[in-house]
This record gives sequence, C-alpha cells and structure tokens, in this order.
Amino acid sequence: MSARHPVLRNIEVAVGGLILLILVLVTLLSPFITPKDPMKAFSSGLTDEGMPIGPCKEFPLGTDTLGRDLLSRLLAGTRYTLLISVSANLLALLIGGLVGLLAGFRKGWLDGVLMRLTDVMMAFPILLLAMALVAVLPPSAATVIFVLSLVMWTGVARLVRGLTLAESEKDYVLAGRALGFSDPRILLRHILPNILSPVVIYVCLNVAMTVLLEAGMSYLGVGVPPPAPDWGRMIHEGKEYFRAAPWIVAFPGMAIFITVLGFNLLGDGLRNALDPHKRAQ
Repeated sequence: MSARHPVLRNIEVAVGGLILLILVLVTLLSPFITPKDPMKAFSSGLTDEGMPIGPCKEFPLGTDTLGRDLLSRLLAGTRYTLLISVSANLLALLIGGLVGLLAGFRKGWLDGVLMRLTDVMMAFPILLLAMALVAVLPPSAATVIFVLSLVMWTGVARLVRGLTLAESEKDYVLAGRALGFSDPRILLRHILPNILSPVVIYVCLNVAMTVLLEAGMSYLGVGVPPPAPDWGRMIHEGKEYFRAAPWIVAFPGMAIFITVLGFNLLGDGLRNALDPHKRAQ
C-alpha cells in the first residue's frame, strides 16, 4: 500500500492503530511483563486497618480490596478484554455475514425468513438477553464469547444483506451469471470483496461497543467468573471503596476508555479514509 494512500494519511487511523497495537503487545506479553501474580493477595498490599494501599514503589498503581497488585491485574485483564471482544465479533461476523449474504443474494422466501428471525433477535434488549443466556450456561470466558456473538450478529446481518442486495444487481454479477458462474463463486470471489470495506469498518466500531457490553456484564456479575482480572469486575469490586481508594475504580475505567477510544478512532478513520464522498470534501 502506497504511503500516499488515504488510510495511511488519516490521523484517526494512526492514533487508533497505535493504541490497539500497544494493547495487542500487552496482550501477547502480559505473562512476561506483569510485575506480580495478578491472582495473589499480598499481606503488604493492605494497611493495618485492612484498606487497599495507594500507588507506591512496590505497587505502582496501588492494590485492590484484597491486596492484589492493580497494575498486574490491569495488564492481565487486557488479554481477557481483547480476546472476548474480538473473538465475539469474529463469530458474530461469521454468523451475520452468512445470514446477510444468503438473504441478500437469494431474496424471496429465504430473505423473508432470515430477516424476520433477525428482527426477532433485535427486539430483545441486548444486555438483558445476554444476561439471560449467561444465567443458563456454565460461567466461563467461552460462554461470554458465545453469548456476545449471539446478540451482536444481527447488525452485521442487516448490513451485509443491504450491501449484497445492491451489489447483486450490478452488471458484473449479471455478467457472471450469463457466463455460467456458480452462486458460491459469484458470492465469494465477486460480491464479498466489494462489500468487505464497510463490513470491516462496522466490525471495528462494534468491537468498541462489545468492550463496553462485556465490562457491563462483568460489573453486574454475569461476565467472566472471578478471580479472573476482568476490568468490569474490578470496577464492581472497588465501588464500595470509591471515596477512600478511588484508584481501584479509576484505573480499570481508564483502561476501558482507552480501549474503546482506540477502536472508535480506527473505525471512524477507516470510514473517513475509504468514503469517496468524505475524501472529496
């Protein structure tokens, strides 16, 4: 890709990409760079009155309510947040992309059935549906990924359907049919590459919303089970100590904010850089 490409010259893409690159590096290196065991409660991490210790030389970001090192838990929590949010969106992309492609390309009764199913799923409040599904499934990170993908695929399906409907009426698709190309070949080799850019942008923005949703589920106690260092659960555990030990809530909240900001900047930047109407302004 040329350095003059609008994607590479977009400041939002650059900043968002840098934030996400740092988060990915932290995720990959967290087993090696965490200064202490994120699960271990240290006796030196609590005062004589049993209160958490603020930022100091031994604990740079302070400790939580059990005396665990907050910096180590934040670094380890990056792995949970990115793994769950990205994996859930990839699975939602697979489900929603398949539904949208079939509905937009086949049309007719299949389109009607698939879109009514999508409408039914979209009628449920996302957070309530996610909490209901988690309540009947065994608690684990895999369960959270599965549940989030089930509540996030509908938006992808509607977007892909609309794009596929528009592309399926274009001359290159009609020419492919006239030449006897099979439907899978037309879908995978011709339509899919032409709708990929807006889908990738949507998924980037959707990951940001998934980070917030996953943190909200953990805050309510239906996310990754303890003692996993999940950012939402860390905020929940520290809410009673907010006045006396605000760092317990502030640092996980800041981590969530930076992660969401990175994905939003990347998604907005890609949209602005790849949209010919915005580039012309």
